[in-house]
Parts: sequence; structure tokens; C-alpha cells
Amino acid sequence: MTNRIKNLIKLFFRKERKFYFFVFKASGFLPCDVDLYKEAFVHKSAMTKVDGRSVYNERLEYLGDAVLDMVVADILYHKYPEADEGFMSRMRAMIVSRELLNQVSMNMGLVEWIKYSGAISITKTHLPGDALEALVAAIYLDKGLSKAVKFIRKRIASDEQIEQVLVDMVDYKSQVIQWGQKHKAEVEFHVVETGRTKESRTSFECVVKIYGIKRGEGHGVTKKKAEQMAAEKALGYLQKCE
Repeated sequence: MTNRIKNLIKLFFRKERKFYFFVFKASGFLPCDVDLYKEAFVHKSAMTKVDGRSVYNERLEYLGDAVLDMVVADILYHKYPEADEGFMSRMRAMIVSRELLNQVSMNMGLVEWIKYSGAISITKTHLPGDALEALVAAIYLDKGLSKAVKFIRKRIASDEQIEQVLVDMVDYKSQVIQWGQKHKAEVEFHVVETGRTKESRTSFECVVKIYGIKRGEGHGVTKKKAEQMAAEKALGYLQKCE
């Protein structure tokens, strides 16, 4: 009988089987040291003592941050063989930014398992991203570097996510504003909140007006993404007119 099958059998006798299955669903791997993953979701404000040791996720977060930086750097190095250091550094900074890590963490449902104390809105803090970094470290320690790389490529730095970051690096809004300044034209960005997505995230709509006429429209889960989409369309219109 393989260790994988043995672990599956043991699941049905574990008190923490619900958490075990959550980790399996989130990571794609059957955890061996469940305590590592539990620790990854404990904020310092809710730390506990185990055998005289304080248990919370800051050490795992530290290690996960380093593993994430290294893996993303390696991915970008091989994906863009002609890129210079500046480009890759900016790309990596955006991929591992707190904003994107928080977003990935919330999409994965990690916030439901984070233990913390205090009357705060967790989605408005860096706790989700911290827990994601700690989870990376837990996978690295429990399953090895190859599994951590596989997780990062799937959840944080997939080809699709990298391409989206590449789009975001191009500041279409600034280009439209600069065009307006150059041609002494009035440029307006109007952003409104339109509701929530199926994942319970706020969504936004942006309209770009030039000389009071709508020239671009965009939608996104953040104001910035909605503005970028609208500005890109407006810029396309302006380029056709020149």
C-alpha cells in the first residue's frame, strides 16, 4: 500500500480532515505535516503555545517570501531571455506585490482559515497575502522545492497571470493624459462601482471622455484595471485619428 493511499485512509479518522481537504484543494498536494499548514494560517495576534514555543506564521511568511522571489525570478529569467534586469525586476515586484498576493489569496479562499484577533476587516489588510506566502513555505518544507515551484506556477505566476501583469505595466492612463496635455484637450476619467462579482469582489466601470465625448470604456475588479482598460481603448481611438 502506497503512502498516498495510507494518508487518504487516515483522513477519515482525523479531526482536522476538513482543513486537510482544504489544503489539498488549495495546493494540489496531500499534506504530510499538517501542523506546518496550520501554522501558516495563524497571525501573531492569535498565536498559541505548543511545547513552550510560540506558534504563528511570521517565520513561514519570511521563508515563503524568499522562495517566491527566487521562483518568480527564475520563471521570468527563462520566459524573457532578451529582457534586461530592470524589466524583470519590475515584473517580479508586481507579481509578488501585496495587492496581487492578497487577491490570489482571497480567490483561493484562504481568508476563511486565517486565525487572528481584533475587530478588523481582514480583506483590507495584508493578512491574506502573508498567509499565502506562509503557505508557499509550508509546501516547500513539507513537499520540497519542486512542489513549491509547481504551486507558484499554477496559483501565482501562471502564464496568464504574467501576461496580465505585463499589460498592467503599460500605463495607458498616463499616455492618454499626456496626449491631452500635448493637444490641450480636456480628458476625464469617470469611475463608478457597479456591484460585485460571483467571487464577492467589488467591480468597477470606467468611462474616458475626451472633449466631453466617450472614447473608451472598461471594467475590472479594481479601479485601476477599469481605468487601464478604458484608457487602452481611448488610446486606440486616438492613434487611429492621428
